[in-house]
Amino acid sequence: MTEKQLIECGFVREDVSSEESGGDAFFYYIHKIGDLEFITSENDTNPNGEFDIYFFNYNQIKISDIEDWKILSNVLELNVIGE
Repeated sequence: MTEKQLIECGFVREDVSSEESGGDAFFYYIHKIGDLEFITSENDTNPNGEFDIYFFNYNQIKISDIEDWKILSNVLELNVIGE
């Protein structure tokens, strides 16, 4: 997914400075639905400029297609309890 697609879907960019990382500066995107947090791959690991989405703290599922993300996020947003 491109940065533009991520932003259109409500992802927020998080910048990590070289001081924070102890190496090169980088950035990634984050999005929250209810108590679930989703995080993208980091920009410096994406040679083609595309990002993948992962459940935060759980990297066994990778979403690479924007249409898959839209379906998943719509289902989750429609079923959030207590917001």
